[in-house]
Amino acid sequence: MMSDHECSSPQMNPVGTSNVPDYILLSIGKFKTRMAQIDSDANRSISFPEIIGRVINLEKKLSNAGIKKGDVLAIMSRNTIDISWIILGSLAARGVCAMFDPTATTRELQHFVSIVKPKIVFAPDLTSDQMRVFTECESVRCIFSKSLPDSSDKCQDYEDLVDEMSPNTVGSKHKTLFTPTLSDTAFLLSSSGTTGMPKAVALSHRNIIAVLENSGSFMRHDGVALGLMPFHHAFGLGLMLMALCEGSTMVVIPKFGMNSFLKTVSSFQITHLFLVPSLLISLGKSGSVRPIDLRSVREVLTGAGAITLEQQRSLKNKLPPTARMFHSYGMTETTFVVTFGEMREDKPNSIGRIVSGLKAKIVKDNGDLAVDFEVGELLVKGQAVFSGYIDNDEATKEALDETRWLHTGDLVMRDNDGFYFHIERRKQIIKYQGHQISPTEIEMLLLQQDSIEDVAIVGLEHEVFGEVPKALVVRKEGSELTEGAVMEIVKGGLSPYKQLRGGVKFVKTIPKTCSGKIKRALLKQMC
Repeated sequence: MMSDHECSSPQMNPVGTSNVPDYILLSIGKFKTRMAQIDSDANRSISFPEIIGRVINLEKKLSNAGIKKGDVLAIMSRNTIDISWIILGSLAARGVCAMFDPTATTRELQHFVSIVKPKIVFAPDLTSDQMRVFTECESVRCIFSKSLPDSSDKCQDYEDLVDEMSPNTVGSKHKTLFTPTLSDTAFLLSSSGTTGMPKAVALSHRNIIAVLENSGSFMRHDGVALGLMPFHHAFGLGLMLMALCEGSTMVVIPKFGMNSFLKTVSSFQITHLFLVPSLLISLGKSGSVRPIDLRSVREVLTGAGAITLEQQRSLKNKLPPTARMFHSYGMTETTFVVTFGEMREDKPNSIGRIVSGLKAKIVKDNGDLAVDFEVGELLVKGQAVFSGYIDNDEATKEALDETRWLHTGDLVMRDNDGFYFHIERRKQIIKYQGHQISPTEIEMLLLQQDSIEDVAIVGLEHEVFGEVPKALVVRKEGSELTEGAVMEIVKGGLSPYKQLRGGVKFVKTIPKTCSGKIKRALLKQMC
């Protein structure tokens, strides 16, 4: 029995299906000829019956190719209408989908590939360096890509695959030959941490189905959703799968640009916007964004950062009078969001209430459960909580205790109405536009340079982006290293969102404990 200060929503118990493709395709079968997804740039679209047909064909192809239970299939792509059927076909063949960031550098790609060891890669657009990582990987047997190298027996044309998977008869009935089960791993997603390089988060079919049970809270059957959030992130992936379950049409945007964004919202009469806080803030502040541009919008959902009451009002004034705005909080390890609720002026900065199917408690530093209005670390438990990190038992034990409570590392407070408020992160993750940046990862890269004696990365608050990383650098004696040179090192080694937008400052020393750990609480004072 839970204590008075432990909160819960109804526990999910999915019945009738034991895996994600069955769960989703059974839902899709109800939507007949309705359009499922539209590519805003490429003038392409796909209906729900076409998705079913492509899934069936890909499942057969992969099974015939010898894909076995637990084999990893990598998907590395900007948002496109092909990702849905590639995911479901791979899962139906009992494979595991590893979602890769298409902007990953060689160093990042090599790290994630070494953990997940993919056998097949779906990657329409690769740089020559990215292609080299996959072709040189011993586990990879086949790469489907448009970026074909001059010579490699591993590579096949991605567009040929898309044509080959086109269903011969629309309306084919889905029936999997080899069904994965609830406990089997479905996805491997990348999650940054403060202790080193990004980790591979294992999400099971049970985790995904538990989240999809809540799809009606985020998608509407008669709605048109914007597919802007990256599908290789947990939030964007969850939204895309939810749209399929609810029969919502999703208009996919491969890359953001303000003009193309506004044109897409207007042209396709988008009803549901899913935005990172920085974009929400920009829409509210920009003089070029007019109410007429957003006249079709009914609901807006954001998360991964704080939104002030003033910022909330700025956008709301440009939305139709009946439009609603929602805030949320979540992490990759919880598959989707943990809290969710409508933005209310009487609950400024609230991240909402605990979503259905999860239990939560707030634990103070002394180990006692917090009562209302007391601050402590948020712990979460439920079917949506991940099963662990791949090949990293130590990190898994740090995150999940013996009773399977997930220690989020986030300090929160709950009021007497059950609304949660995010105070700060105990972990030192820097959140930039919804992305997670590990300070340690940038530090490890810079410390490889002969001209750098020591370094510490600190997250600085930013009005638009949430947080940006800044480097405090100790130069080696005699070094003439410049700020620009430091920024070029990071530019060459890490993804675009991990860049030093907070700048570089040269210091004499980095404050540390006697055990050698950086005193991160002192870093902002040095900026």
